[in-house]
Amino acid sequence: MPVATPSDEQIAKLASAILARDRYRTFRPESYDLLKWLRNALGAFFDFIADLYVNNPALYWLLVAVLGAICALLLTHMVWTLSTAMRASTAVAPLQQASAELDFVAEAQRLAARGEHLEAAHRLLLASLRALARARHIPLHPEDGNGTVCRQLAASKLPGTLRDQLIQLIVQTEHAWFGDVAAGDDAAAGLYRRWRAAHAALIRTEVT
Repeated sequence: MPVATPSDEQIAKLASAILARDRYRTFRPESYDLLKWLRNALGAFFDFIADLYVNNPALYWLLVAVLGAICALLLTHMVWTLSTAMRASTAVAPLQQASAELDFVAEAQRLAARGEHLEAAHRLLLASLRALARARHIPLHPEDGNGTVCRQLAASKLPGTLRDQLIQLIVQTEHAWFGDVAAGDDAAAGLYRRWRAAHAALIRTEVT
């Protein structure tokens, strides 16, 4: 007796019934194909836009205007965020440099208040050298010794009295700092006072 051949519909129903069983749950790749779902969703969206353009042009252009406004806002926000970040990054370096830079004048005042006048005079020497370098009176380099600094000062365009005073103070401070005989308290205090007057005169020269 010949066996009846099942139809395509019967085969499809049987296959669906078999695959619906729990043991075959993990063998359903289409249910977990995220990329395929995204492609289908994107295709459905573009189909909707195309149908809207044909059937309701007014609503279509309204939707285009809204989407364009959202894109413009997002672009503006991105540009503002990037420009703010760039301005902040350029301001960080000078701010960190200023915070890390020693205030030699304030340190000299603290040392003098404790009676450490020679150390205070040395801090004012450093403050004066920094002011001279910043104002481009001398081409100061870290490896330059006091002799080189004095020669640079002698060739500078500073007022003659101030120039000679600074050279004399540098020589006196070096002698007091590195000399065999320690400077007395009165001598160190006098050296500090002369440095304070010279530094103030140098700052006034820069302001004027």
